[in-house]
Amino acid sequence: NATPPPMHGLPPVALTDGFGTGPGVAGGKAFSEWLIGTRYAHWIFENHMGHHVLGGQCNYNVCCPMTDHLLGSYVPTAEWQPKMRPLPANAQTRGPVVAPANVPQLPTREEYEAPRLL
Repeated sequence: NATPPPMHGLPPVALTDGFGTGPGVAGGKAFSEWLIGTRYAHWIFENHMGHHVLGGQCNYNVCCPMTDHLLGSYVPTAEWQPKMRPLPANAQTRGPVVAPANVPQLPTREEYEAPRLL
């Protein structure tokens, strides 16, 4: 569960705060920074974005991603990315999202509304 908190603008969770950990276990910010740079974290982050973009109706498992493939609830990025919307004008956030490089970004309001003006 080290990847979801930074996805939501929350501080990293130390490894000492989870199951199977104890005193002297390294973790926290350094671990989260390392993890966010891995291909695994990139895939998990995108999977989790799709979960939110599609209203929580798919891509449920950040912890067990293969479950979505087995149960048929996985939706690939190419299908959910065109449905991304900008944050509402006065949206309050908990902090900046810490995202891996090259994940889909929320469109600006102008980018979102441009096709409607054509």
